[in-house]
Amino acid sequence: MPDERLEKLREMHQPKKFTPRQGRLRGRSGPRDRPGGERGALSALTALRDVDAFVLVIRAFEDPAVPHFTQTVDAARDAAWLAGELLLEDSR
Repeated sequence: MPDERLEKLREMHQPKKFTPRQGRLRGRSGPRDRPGGERGALSALTALRDVDAFVLVIRAFEDPAVPHFTQTVDAARDAAWLAGELLLEDSR
């Protein structure tokens, strides 16, 4: 992951060893794409234990061609639900 700020610091301080940051991205699909619907999505939360950070993307659009697993789109509800599930998973 190139970072101009890191390169500038390297030029300024000229360290003996330089290790740029690295990262891997893992994609996870939503509940409707998983066998078992919502349960399949919940079991996927255990995979988050192996990551240092994650990005949460919540759907906030209606599209009849892309059905929502609860039949209605409500970004605030879905974010709150997932935050609760993450807290429960973290306590295990």
